[in-house]
Amino acid sequence: MLSDIITKKVSVRIIRILIEKKASLSEIARETDTTKANVFNSIHELEKIDIARKEIKGRTHIYRFNYLHPQAKEVLFRFIKKKQEEYITKMKGIPVLVHHTLSHMLGKKYEGVLFFGSSIDGNYQDIDAFVLAKDIQERKIQEQLKIIHPKLSMTLGTLKELRHGFEEEDMLYTNIILGIPFGCEHSILEIRHKKFLTRRIDIVERFIIGYRE
Repeated sequence: MLSDIITKKVSVRIIRILIEKKASLSEIARETDTTKANVFNSIHELEKIDIARKEIKGRTHIYRFNYLHPQAKEVLFRFIKKKQEEYITKMKGIPVLVHHTLSHMLGKKYEGVLFFGSSIDGNYQDIDAFVLAKDIQERKIQEQLKIIHPKLSMTLGTLKELRHGFEEEDMLYTNIILGIPFGCEHSILEIRHKKFLTRRIDIVERFIIGYRE
């Protein structure tokens, strides 16, 4: 049932939006470039399988992705893979080349890379990459990345720093964590997912409906 619904074109567009943020019916219709009627029907199906949740604020219905759903990680992983494929095509293979180059150069010190910023959303001046690694010579890596593409701009950090920044709702780290990961997909999903499992309101909800890890 879930796999059938989340492969429908409009449902896929809706889930993509709700993974990133909460949104009203009008906002979803505008961003998916479809009618409110289509959005209403699709989101009703998503509500029935509990992958989308509705919050009522006055006369407005606000929808969000249900990170507490038992199959939430599976859905998120599927969407990450789809975004990777689209980004690789858009960037003509640069993300894969960067990932393989870093893996070869850094070995066990390398934990993955996330692409974020304007190169994901549209026209771009730089290709921002957050490299997860420690105890490395940053200058040497930056020089190598510039050989791959002159617009590549590297930020170096660790999973611990990324997790802390995201939990503190730092804007930069939030943008990074919502980027496109290569080589660190499971770690990034864990960070995203944990935030919703540890909030007081979600702990109560999780207990009531009986969701378990």
